[in-house]
Amino acid sequence: NKGNIENCSVNGAVINVSGGDDKRVGILVGVNSGVISDCRVEGRVTVGISSKHTAGGIAGENASGTIKGAFVGSDVVITNSSEGGDLGGIVGWINGGILDGCCSLATIKCTGANAINLGGLIGSAWASNDATIIASHAGAKIESTTAWCTMGGLIGQGGGANTKSLTSCYSTSMMSGKGDWGGITKTNSNFECNTCYFMNCDYAVSNNGSMEGAEHLTTVDELHNRLDNLNGQSDGISEYKFEVDSSGGETPLKIVKK
Repeated sequence: NKGNIENCSVNGAVINVSGGDDKRVGILVGVNSGVISDCRVEGRVTVGISSKHTAGGIAGENASGTIKGAFVGSDVVITNSSEGGDLGGIVGWINGGILDGCCSLATIKCTGANAINLGGLIGSAWASNDATIIASHAGAKIESTTAWCTMGGLIGQGGGANTKSLTSCYSTSMMSGKGDWGGITKTNSNFECNTCYFMNCDYAVSNNGSMEGAEHLTTVDELHNRLDNLNGQSDGISEYKFEVDSSGGETPLKIVKK
């Protein structure tokens, strides 16, 4: 995508990709270098990868594009049974660009025998171009059966020389199985983290690591009490804001357009 995609939805789909390497697989688009706005992927959607590919709930790769207001539901399952690649609830690999007001509740699984990066929002942010993530939430279920996998509540692999800017984001992602993981990301390298929160994991970064600007919370009430902090930090730079979800939905703080 090099143009604009707005207000579209996918409800139920099956995508299976095998053979070759380095394909970009997304439920909406393979590669985004344009703008995707307020799109939703819901229902029973499965993405099965059996080679070294990059896959995401919205786009396989975000190549200096913008994805805003995207939602990927809890019935979406993205799986890689091969030897490598990047899987993310919104994008598999962010090679620059912006995510604003995005939410993923997808299930993301690694059943292969080699290194795969799994993230609630983004599989890998290791790139030459800077990436910005604002006012977004991941409540993904992330599972690995191999010790070679890297997992993060928001971003699976966060290494590389590029700058990754996280502002007013929170993770309630649940990670399990083998491998290394952190509540925010597996690797803390060149992150600029401002007013971010994580639950269901003791440390922001793997191996008991911390991250400046990221706070560990243990209850939903604590998260609700940080609402003004989240919205205040992103004021003026995001088109979205958080509100308490009093309906008992899947997100303790829902994302709404301003």
